Amino acid sequence: PPSPVLPSPPWLPPAVPSAPPRSSNPLITETYLASTYASSWFDEYHSTLEIEQTLKFLAGSQNAHVVYEPGVGTSVEGRRIGAFFMGSPNAQNRVMVNSGMHAREWISPAAVLCAIKQILLRADMGALDVVQLVFVVLVNPD
Repeated sequence: PPSPVLPSPPWLPPAVPSAPPRSSNPLITETYLASTYASSWFDEYHSTLEIEQTLKFLAGSQNAHVVYEPGVGTSVEGRRIGAFFMGSPNAQNRVMVNSGMHAREWISPAAVLCAIKQILLRADMGALDVVQLVFVVLVNPD
């Protein structure tokens, strides 16, 4: 089935550009990410489309070792299950983090999205040459 049309995230401030300015640093600057996703964003329930849009946004503004793949699996009701990858796909070690296993569960996806944000802000991307982090934020999108 075709990918759903994802609306622009309503929680983004209108003055924020669609992608951060490029710099020699491949990570999003803390100022940009802090203004884009205030800590209060992680305090409430967000729909599957809002979470998918957020993951696409975060992956689209990173280097080649940060990727969002929307179709790594399919739910019982036929919805796509996506994964967010950080680090080299050739890394010998892989760490997988799953969340959103129960209907209308908001805290575990919010916590994992917050963790992704913090890793993007603070991680040494060189360290991700030896390990790949895989986040499945919504294991059960139904």
